[in-house]
Amino acid sequence: MARSQWSEHKWNGSEINLTRALEVFDRLYYLYQSAEEANTPIDYSAAVEEFDKLMHSDADFQEVYVDFGNFRGDMVISDREAAAFMGALKEAADMPQEVKQAAAVEIRTSCPVDYTDYEQAAGQTVTGDGWTVDFDSNINKTIVTIISDPTGQIKKAVTDAGFWFSPTFGTYNKKFTRKAHRAALELIKTLEGVAA
Repeated sequence: MARSQWSEHKWNGSEINLTRALEVFDRLYYLYQSAEEANTPIDYSAAVEEFDKLMHSDADFQEVYVDFGNFRGDMVISDREAAAFMGALKEAADMPQEVKQAAAVEIRTSCPVDYTDYEQAAGQTVTGDGWTVDFDSNINKTIVTIISDPTGQIKKAVTDAGFWFSPTFGTYNKKFTRKAHRAALELIKTLEGVAA
C-alpha cells in the first residue's frame, strides 16, 4: 500500500507534508555535510537544542517525529539529522508563511573569506537562508543550490541572473569566470534581500 504523504498527527495544529519534509531534509543534510567537508561548517546548534527540547516536552512533535521516521524508513538520530529535521518540519508544515518565518532557525549569509574577491572566492561556499553559492575552481563552475524556496522567489532570482539548471545535479550553474563571479555577487545581494 502506498504511503500517505501526510503525517497522521499534527504539530502546532498544522498538517505535515512528509514528501516535502523529506525533500527539504535531504537538501539541508547535504548542505550541512558539504559545508563541514569544506571546513566551512554551519552553526546549527540552535536547531539541535530546539529539537532536544521538543523531544522532551512536546507530545505532538514526538508523534510527527515517529511519522517522519516511518515515512523515511530511518529515524533521526545525529545532531546533523536533528537540525535538518527541524528545518524540514517547519518548511513542510501547512501553516501561514509568516508563522513559518517566525519559527524558522536563522541561517545568516556566511563565508570564511572575502568571497567578493575573485581570487579568494575560488573553492569557497557562501551560505544563505535557503541557498548556497559554490565557487568551485576544481570543476570551473559557479554553482547555486536552492535548499528551500517556498515562494519561488529564489529560483526566479537565480534564473534571472542567467544561471542554467542541471537536472543531473539539481543545481544552477555558470562557469567560474570573473564575469560569472560578478554575476554571483549581484545574485547574492538579491538573495539576501529575498531572505530578509
